[in-house]
Amino acid sequence: IYQGLEPLYNDYRKIRYRNSGDWSLLHVDEFVDRLLRDDRVCGIALPRLPNREVLVDAGYLEGPRVSAVHAILGGNDGDADCGE
Repeated sequence: IYQGLEPLYNDYRKIRYRNSGDWSLLHVDEFVDRLLRDDRVCGIALPRLPNREVLVDAGYLEGPRVSAVHAILGGNDGDADCGE
């Protein structure tokens, strides 16, 4: 689930979202955040997901999630020759 949804955190397209009878605009990254955090989305009860840290510690996922902002701000973490 995390490997499929986390790349969409970098997607800022607008989508129309219907909640309680009215429509609102959301960005795809906001909708993905709701999918990963909320118990109910679009009137559907979602299964409970284990925290990402638990899956990393168990070896199911590789390392912590790297934010796109982290790369923009220059947090290379070991890539000393990046951009040279």
